[in-house]
Parts: sequence; structure tokens; C-alpha cells
Amino acid sequence: MSISSERAEDLFRRGEFLRFIQKATSGALGDPKSNAREHLNLAEAFALTGDSSSASEIARLYSEARCETAIRAHAEYVLAISAWRAGDVTDAAKLFASALRTAIESKNSRLIAWTYLHTFRFYIDFHPADAVSAILHSTRKAVIAAGDRQAIAYLHSCVSVLEGQKGRMNEAWRHCVLAEALLEDDPNTWIRGATLLNRGCLYALKCEFKSAEVRLIAAQEAYVQSVNGGSMAAGSLAYLQLQTGKLPEARRTLASIVTDPTLAETRKQPLRETLARVHLLSNELDECAVQLSAILDRAGNGGDIPGYIARWAEITNARLLIRQGRIADALHALLETERRNTSDDSHFSAALNLAFSQLLMSTGQRAEATRRLSIAEAAGITRRNDLQAQYYYVCAGMADTRSFGEQLKRRAARLWSRQGLITPRLEIGDGTETIHEVRHELAIASKGEPLIPATAASVTSAFAACFDLADHPSLIAHELVATMRAVGCASDAQVVDLRKVRQPPEKDACLFRLGDEAGVGYGIQWRRPVDPEKAILIADVLRIGRAAVELEKARQEERSRAALWPSEPIEEQAGALFLAEDMQTLLYTARRVAAANIPVLITGETGTGKEVLARLIHSYSPRAARTFLPFNCTATPREMLDAQLFGHRKGAFTGASENFAGVIRAAAGGTLFLDEIGESTLEIQPKLLRFLESGEVHPIGETHPQRVDVRVLAATNADVDALVAQGRFREDLFYRLNIVRLHIPPLRERRVEIPAFANHYLQKFSTEMGRSDLSLSEETMEYLILYRWPGNVRQIANEMRRLAALAEPGAVLMPEHLSAEIAASRRTVPASERPPVPSEILVRIDQPLSAAVQHLERAMLSAALARASGVDEAAKLLGLSRKGLYLKRLRYGMEIDRPKSGTEVA
Repeated sequence: MSISSERAEDLFRRGEFLRFIQKATSGALGDPKSNAREHLNLAEAFALTGDSSSASEIARLYSEARCETAIRAHAEYVLAISAWRAGDVTDAAKLFASALRTAIESKNSRLIAWTYLHTFRFYIDFHPADAVSAILHSTRKAVIAAGDRQAIAYLHSCVSVLEGQKGRMNEAWRHCVLAEALLEDDPNTWIRGATLLNRGCLYALKCEFKSAEVRLIAAQEAYVQSVNGGSMAAGSLAYLQLQTGKLPEARRTLASIVTDPTLAETRKQPLRETLARVHLLSNELDECAVQLSAILDRAGNGGDIPGYIARWAEITNARLLIRQGRIADALHALLETERRNTSDDSHFSAALNLAFSQLLMSTGQRAEATRRLSIAEAAGITRRNDLQAQYYYVCAGMADTRSFGEQLKRRAARLWSRQGLITPRLEIGDGTETIHEVRHELAIASKGEPLIPATAASVTSAFAACFDLADHPSLIAHELVATMRAVGCASDAQVVDLRKVRQPPEKDACLFRLGDEAGVGYGIQWRRPVDPEKAILIADVLRIGRAAVELEKARQEERSRAALWPSEPIEEQAGALFLAEDMQTLLYTARRVAAANIPVLITGETGTGKEVLARLIHSYSPRAARTFLPFNCTATPREMLDAQLFGHRKGAFTGASENFAGVIRAAAGGTLFLDEIGESTLEIQPKLLRFLESGEVHPIGETHPQRVDVRVLAATNADVDALVAQGRFREDLFYRLNIVRLHIPPLRERRVEIPAFANHYLQKFSTEMGRSDLSLSEETMEYLILYRWPGNVRQIANEMRRLAALAEPGAVLMPEHLSAEIAASRRTVPASERPPVPSEILVRIDQPLSAAVQHLERAMLSAALARASGVDEAAKLLGLSRKGLYLKRLRYGMEIDRPKSGTEVA
């Protein structure tokens, strides 16, 4: 490969497809016949940048049967991408299926992975969720087998889209984070653009619009640099503008995209639906109808419109018909939408039934409207950020009691105000309100505490809202305060910013903490009542609030468990393996003690994984989100250990030119891991003991000790009991640390884990070094299992790193590849080249089988009788009954001792 060709290949790898095309078309790739792979990369770049005709022209040259399988598979999936981007969904589906079959036949792991990935992303847009979930397992398996970091990053990005569609926002967020982390070491502009787009959309769904805008602008820049098109990112920006009431800006952004003749119609469809909503809210009804027709006509004719786009366009169409005064047509349109909707999209179902309820209520069909509202609630509408407030607002319009309806309407307005949303309020209105009027309405609602009447309906509704708003500490705080005032148990209750709460609190001042939101901690403050009944009621109200917050946490955990690609257990994320029975018991104990704020002493030989276990304890503890700070007691000179741990004041000693907090205070609120604690000096041990007992540190040069909240985990590879007996470790400090002791056995005592560790680290390092498909032969694994591993897990990790660094891609690693000391630890010599040991016999194979069997049985009988202390034991060694042994000895004429009575003597 020439230098220019290598540079072009690097541009393709980095996802800079426009620069790659420029380089490749300038002649860098050479002859198409001798550079098929490079020319297909060019075709793929054309397809991803929207030039389907150029992509197809190149790919067809290599899609014929005479080409080798890998080349043909690559050509087929490029043709599939071209058909997809050109809007021919039917042909794209057939081509992807064919490309998958051909790629699997080629046995090229990287090609298989990327074919699966593009197929998977295509399925997300055009297939039901069940079909997409079904292909995920195969896609994930293929991507992991390829060991390509970019492929894994793109898979995480795709799964993020799917999880977002299913409403599992935390899981979608997690996959974005994982994708971005993988791209840090192996950058790709195109994948980064997709991931930034996902992050921006997730921020928008969380109603964090400023953060969303930053990500979407970055995504647009990445796409422009990579594929000369940021239409999806620009469309998402327009959606933000729509939601926040910036209709003119949204109209300009969307109009420039949907009129772009170079953009395929399939890429325009999501944007047309957003543009239709802009026109609807601007009372531009004819323009709205034009955009909706472009979507619905195409969908009705079996076109290539993603199902979720067509579904939401139908709700917008019903709202258009209502604005036009065509109520009966609107109701018929919603019924047809419901009939055609066969998806399991609970989000859409909730929105559809809410639209039904509002429309039916306006026509006087109260009973059916109520039934539809109940269906929307059962579909989880009150737990959808974008639909919660709409639900409360529609409920307000259906309430008979004016005060109850006003309570619901103000709750909806507070929620919209907190989210920064304008459009949803306009969309469910009658079309007469202006954006300015809605902004004013929401601004008023956001000020002051909500007032609710002291009725059973209002108090019940406020309590129920606590469970809906538990992910918004500011809003649940307002609901709880209003309830406390309504029942008359705390008229002075108020929502407070925890940063501004007076410390220490005033006498009789009570504080209930709810959580953080947008960097602000929210709580409720009130004065402790004298009346016992009021105190009981306050406790009851707060118990509801506490239960709502805990239930929200449980919901989030449940959503994580239901994820398409659940996160690995904490110990697996850390690369720790607990397969041996002793190690599983150790892990169970570690999980149990993690929640308790007590010291843990971890012992074991060097390299067994003491710090890994300490990190696991921290990760399972309530301090998991805070600092984990490891400190090796042997890494600091003994005379500096005191200052390093406890800190010092400026000028406390020669060289103390600045104040220094010390390691312990640096870990405040988190966990401090003291490694090699057995090597600490006797001079420092009394201060450590005082810190453990009182939670106070006394920095050098300070006049008073300072309190600090730190959990201590300690570890040593020394025999700490012997150190205590020898007077080299204080006994009182030992007892204070030794509340729970966890001993990690050496690797030689848990050999069952050696294959797992070897394969884990080999895969890890081979992926890092770009050596895909490395494997260990059975004979090599036998060497590893039988070796003593004096350096334990650290040594086996380093051995696998060395093997991966020296191996060729796809190599099967043999014993001769191992380090000299491991290879020399077991020398197997063929039986023909060594004399037999006493436990072996030689049997000639050029004799009748019966003779060979007789020779073998006589030898084994004699050996067993010689080793055993009696006949019963010999029979047991041979797996025979006593009578069976007797008959065999008799058959072979072997001597049998008999007593005078004639029976055998054992």
C-alpha cells in the first residue's frame, strides 16, 4: 500500500468521509482490480455521504459471484446502505439479508460486525421493536468477536437510540457515555456525531435545553465534517426551538432542509412532521396540511416511512382537523390511527388516548372521555416528562370542582415552567392563545407556593403527584409543603435551597432533604410543632414523600434490569472474576460489609487483587459516587508519612511552603484505601488509631484537630498477626482495623479461575493492541493451569499482555510462545522417549486382545494387593466387590491364603 493510500485509509478509519473521498478520487487508490477493498471503502463513503448513485456504481463491480466472498459481502452491504439512504426500504432489507449471509460465509469477523451494525441501525428505523431486539444479540456477539473499538462504540450509539425509543432514558444515556469513552482512544468523527446527536436528544427529553443545544451544535459540526450533512442534528435543533416557543427560528431551520433537493425524502420525513407542528402553532393551517400530506400519503401507499414518524404525524393531523372545525373527521382519524397501531409503544398509546379524551370531552361524550383518560394513565402518562403536564391540564378541564381544576392546572403550569416548555401548552389549547400569553401564564405559576384546598380530593391528588414528580425534587417539595399547609400541620413549612440553610439550624427548626436538581439541593423546613397530632401528621406526609423518592429509585433500577443490554455487574466492570467457591464467598461478604461504615482489613499475597476488592467494596457502598483514594504506605519516605496522611500547616516545618490538606482529608466523604498498612511506622500508628476512633485528624502545625468523614479500607501482604507478635504493629490498631478481615487466596489455590483470567486479559490486551482473534491452544492452557503463579493475577495479566504484543492477528498461541520460566515449569516427554515409572506398564499391541487384557488385569491385581492392607481395601482400589476380586485371583491362578477351615483370609 502506498503512503497516499495509507493516508486515505486513515481518513476512512477516522470517519472523515469527505476528506477520504477527496483523497481517493484524486488517484490515491490505484487500480480497482488490485485494490478492491479500498474502492469499496470509497463506495461506502459515497453511500454514507448521500451519493447513492456513485456508491452503487462502484459496489456493483464487486457484487458478482466471481469475486471472493469477503469482497462480495462488502459490496452487498454498501448497496444496501445506498438503497436505504435513497429511500428504497424494500430493496435495502433484501440486500442487508443477503449481505449478512455472504459476510458470515466469508468468516471475516470485522466485515460480519459492520454488516450486522448497519443492518441493526436500519432495523431500528423501519422494523417493530421485537424484531430489532431479536437481532441485537447476534449483532452484539459479532461486534465483540471482531474486537473493533469503533464497532463497539457504534453499537452502543445504536442501542442508545433504541433504548430512548423505549423510554429507558437512563440506559440510553449509559450507552452514549460508553460510546464516547471508546472513541477517546480510537476517534471517529461520524460515530461521534451520531453519539452527540443522541446525547442532545436525551438532554432535550430531560428538558435541559441549553445542554441539548450544545450537543446538537457539536453533532451538526461533526456531521458536516464527516458526511456533508447535519440534517438530523439541525432537525433536532429545530425541535428544541419548537418546544421552547421559538417558532420563526424553527421554521427557517426546517424549511431549508425539507426543500434541499440533494437530501433523500426518507431523511426529510421526521423534519416534515416537526415543520407541520410549527405551522399548526402559527395557525398556518394550509402549510401544515401540505407537510402532513407528504408523510401520510406516502405511509398510506406502503411507502418507506418509519412507523413512529407516521404515528405521531397522525396525532398532529387530528389536531389540525380540530383547528379546522372538523371534529368528526378528527375523531375518525384517531380511531383509524388506533386501528393501525400494532406497536408496543406505550408512550404513543398514552399520547393517543389523551388526545382522544380531550376531543371526546369537547363533544360531550363524558363517559368515553373518562375511559380514555384512564387508559392513558395506565399507559404511564404521568411518568413521561413530555406528557405529564398535558395530562394534568386535560384533567383540569374535566374536573367539576373549580378549586380542584385550578389545582391541577397550576401543577401543569409549574411543571411546564420548570421544564422550560411552551409548545405543549399551545398544542392542547384552542388556538386562540399567543406565545406571549402562555409565557406570562407559566411565569406566574412558577412563583410562590401552591395553595390547595383542604379537601380529600385535593390532598389525595397532591399525594399521588408526589409519586409522579419524584424525579423533580423542587416540584415534589412544593406538593409536600402545600399538603402540610392544607391539613394544617405546618403552616410555616417552606421549600428551601439546602445551600442557604443556616448551620447550625435554629432551635426547633426541622429539615427534610429531598435531593439535588440542576445543581441545587432542595428540602423542606418547618418549626417543630408543640401539638402531638400535628407532629404525627407531618411525619405521615413526609413518609409519603420518602416513599415516592424510594419508589422512583426502584423504577430506575427496574428499567435498568429490563434493558436490552444490561450493564455488567460492578465486579465484572472492574475486571474482577469470582469463580472459585472461596472467591464467591468472599464477594458475598464484601457486598454485605460494603453498606456498613466500618474498616475492612484485606490480606493476601502481592498481585492477588486487594485493591480491586477494595474498589468493589467502595462501589457497592453508599459512598460509591464519592472519591476512592488509594494510598501506598511504602511509596512515601517514612519521615514524610505523617505530613502526607494528616496534612500540615504552612511553615510547620522546613519546606512546608503551603498549606496541605493531606490524603485523609482529600478523601472526605469517600473511601481511603491504605495499601501495605503493615509497613507503616510505629510512630504514625497512634495517629491512625485516633483517626479511626474519633474521626479526627491533627495536621502538623495546627492547634486543634479537624473532623473528617472518611471510610478506611486497609490491605497488606504481610502476616499481620506475626507483626503484632513481634511488636512491629500496634495491637490496638490491629484490633481497630481487624473488625472484618477478608483474605484473598493466591491464584495457585483457585486454579479454576486461571482459564477465565487468561482469556479475559488476552481479549482485553489483544483489543487494545489491534491483534484480533487471538486464542490459546489447549496445551498452552494446560501449562498456565499447572504453573504456580508467584505473582498471582498481576503476573498472568502481564503474561497475556506480552503474548498479545508479540502475536500476529488471528494467531493460536502455543507453549513455545510462553515466557521461559512458564515454559520450563512443565516439560512433557513422549512415553516412547522415557522409561516407565513404577505406576506404568508396557503392553505389546502385536498380541491377541485377551492376552493383553489378562496381562493388564494381573498387573493391576498384584499392585493393588501390594498397596492395600487387606483384601477389602484392594477391592475398593480396583472398584470391585470382595467376591469379584476373589474370582479374578482364582481365574489367574494367583496365590490365595486360606485358613484351615478353607475360607479365604483377608
